[in-house]
Amino acid sequence: MEILVYQLKVGALIAAFYMCYRLLLSRETLHRLNRVVLLGTAALSFILPLCVVTLHRTVAVPVSVESPMIRISDGVAAASASMSLWQTVAVVVFWTGVAVTLGHTLLSLWHVVRMVSTGEQHPQADGTVIVVTERVMAPSSWMRYILLSRADYERLDAAVLAHERGHVAARHSWDVLFTAVMTAMQWFNPAVWVLRADLRAIHEYEADKAVIRSGIDAREYQYLLIRKSIGDGGYSVVNGFNHSTLKNRITMMLQSKSPRAHSWKALFVIPVAALAVVVNAKTVTDYQYTPERQTDKPVAASRKKVGVKAMAPVGQQGKTAVDLAKNDKLNTAVYFLNGVRQKNDEQVKALKPDDIKSMDVFKNVGDHKTTVSVITNDFDESKAPKVKVRGKVVDGDGKIVVGAIVKQSGTQVGTVTGLDGRFVMEDLPLSASLEVMYVGFETARFAALQGLDDVTVTVKKVMDKPAVAAPADKATYEVDGVQKSREQVDAQLKPDKIEAIQIEKKADGNKVVKIKTKK
Repeated sequence: MEILVYQLKVGALIAAFYMCYRLLLSRETLHRLNRVVLLGTAALSFILPLCVVTLHRTVAVPVSVESPMIRISDGVAAASASMSLWQTVAVVVFWTGVAVTLGHTLLSLWHVVRMVSTGEQHPQADGTVIVVTERVMAPSSWMRYILLSRADYERLDAAVLAHERGHVAARHSWDVLFTAVMTAMQWFNPAVWVLRADLRAIHEYEADKAVIRSGIDAREYQYLLIRKSIGDGGYSVVNGFNHSTLKNRITMMLQSKSPRAHSWKALFVIPVAALAVVVNAKTVTDYQYTPERQTDKPVAASRKKVGVKAMAPVGQQGKTAVDLAKNDKLNTAVYFLNGVRQKNDEQVKALKPDDIKSMDVFKNVGDHKTTVSVITNDFDESKAPKVKVRGKVVDGDGKIVVGAIVKQSGTQVGTVTGLDGRFVMEDLPLSASLEVMYVGFETARFAALQGLDDVTVTVKKVMDKPAVAAPADKATYEVDGVQKSREQVDAQLKPDKIEAIQIEKKADGNKVVKIKTKK
């Protein structure tokens, strides 16, 4: 569907530019300027929709969040990504029109090439080549070849040759090729067809002007045009000595030359192009939020990433990241090493805790119950490819959630879901994790990993979470060897200040949580 939206934007621009041209320049005899304007605005119409100016605005949003939980359904994501029937039909019709229009042009070009290759060729001193064909046709030209029937070649009228040489000298064949491709891509746009006809007329005006400049009497040349107003006009890709614009050509030759001062009318291109850029501009909203502090959870539970030198619990020192994950019953885990999915756990299993910079665990990502994302110390984030994440946010009933905040964890910049519940995050690092927040719902969290594009994120209402009485906290806390109460830890220690956490279990069943802070 993106190609159709792009082509509609191109079509609107072509129509706008052409309308201004018809109002301001079409009656002027500034043929070279008119030709440049038509070709330039047509090319500009294909370029401007690709020039998207991005404007950023920052909105501060206070958000109440709960502990992270996520459920992503690949099946729902695939369904939401599929196009509707009418969109599929529109795409098929568009490309069918392109194929038919372009096929007609290629067929015409094939006939011309065949005529040149099989015809009787007569090179001229000016670099042109006269090709004589037995086919009855009006004099035409293609690139440096002038196509004449046997009868026209035997008469070899000077005005006819001067006219066709005017086409060759002005390189009109390149214009014809460009408009042929443009017409194929915009076959549904009436403005393109009339623009193409006007450009062909300008080609004739320029060639007629070349004839008059060569010294041939204008009135005799006009009589010649009338005499030649019968016959086959040739193929669509050639510049022909035809009669389709005969009245306009004679009128243009008799019309007084437009003053050069009228060239200012071509400046209409500037405001139209500027308006197109403004209309095509995109505003990106950067949301800055301040989540409420969670004081009812220990520091270890609120931590999102394992420290650089995270220590394993007592009795598990020296074990690998895989061993630690399996101890948490993650034996069905899928592993991503430095953002790239691993076929098996061999590479991850070979890592030691000292090799790990961070390890994120995500529940229910795609078809997998657990996904473990491991980033190593030697991973160079600056050289890694960026990730683009697209998705949709829905609630527990499958209804879209409008206005949910989607942000990269640890930053204050993100985006918000639109009216269709969808969001897009671009240029994300491979090690990034994303959070989805909405007032009254639990925070959902997932990773910006390769192969997890176009996901559906389900956020759960806070009220839907069953109430479970929190067990009494009998743990003892030590921060850098100094014993602290849980209240002191919650109030004084932030998660990003923690380097490592070690949990020791005593014989009486109580635990000692030893926290080492960053220096």
